[in-house]
Amino acid sequence: MRPRSVILALSAAALTLAAGRGFAQAHEPAPRSVAVERLLPLRVWSSSKGLSPRECSALTDSLAETLRHHPGFAVLPVPKQDPMDLMVEAGCTDLDIECLVAIGSGMGADLLLFVEVEEKSGKFRVQARLAEVARKGMRAAVSETESRAQVREAIAGAVEEVLGPGPWG
Repeated sequence: MRPRSVILALSAAALTLAAGRGFAQAHEPAPRSVAVERLLPLRVWSSSKGLSPRECSALTDSLAETLRHHPGFAVLPVPKQDPMDLMVEAGCTDLDIECLVAIGSGMGADLLLFVEVEEKSGKFRVQARLAEVARKGMRAAVSETESRAQVREAIAGAVEEVLGPGPWG
């Protein structure tokens, strides 16, 4: 073989090897990224005089802080408006699935969490509703307590039921 032929043969072999390596790398599965859903918690709402606005605000702050520790969600900032104002802005007449999806969609959320506390005859009933914006689905859970001091724990129980295990306790 002449020197030029040797150089060409070696170059061709190197290119073939590099192309093969590039092909293998190009067809290796990409590392899977964990999908993080954007979760929008609304302000905790009390439909009765059982909880003051200050108590609802403290419960909202506590819930939002707890949600931020869950690795499966990117928690969006809690809107300053209360849920009823958001409902009116969205043109809804009730905080049903269509309304919650509209609010969540308008705020760039994948999931929207609405927690309502109702007091009747000295008992506190907590309802957590989780709207799945793209699927237009909803999960709901109810928790009850007879103690104002236990409302935070009742919220944690209802939220865990709709979101699954997490740092709710």
